[in-house]
Amino acid sequence: MKKHRSTVHAHPALNIPTLPGLTAANVAHARGLLREVGSLASLALDMSRKPLPADQEVEDLQSRVSVLQHLLDRIGWVADVGLRELGEPGSFARAEDWLLAGVSVSRAAPAGAA
Repeated sequence: MKKHRSTVHAHPALNIPTLPGLTAANVAHARGLLREVGSLASLALDMSRKPLPADQEVEDLQSRVSVLQHLLDRIGWVADVGLRELGEPGSFARAEDWLLAGVSVSRAAPAGAA
């Protein structure tokens, strides 16, 4: 696998890091993806913090866990898509691997790893 390295430059007026080839469309898309990550994470937190009734059936608990797993898969996928939009590698070889339920996939090497 080819190592991914990106050079980060600072925006001259704002001293904000920028990536070569990054366009306004990339930034707008990444912002939208980050908003989705925030919404999904908020929903997952709300679900995880709801108290469980004492008489809750095991199947209901399993359903809640399943929904939380799907939310986390979606959060990971959106994050990987956003990273790729900004020229960085994601956690998996392909962003879609987050959505392959029960499939063992290899994680991509972290940026700068040997």
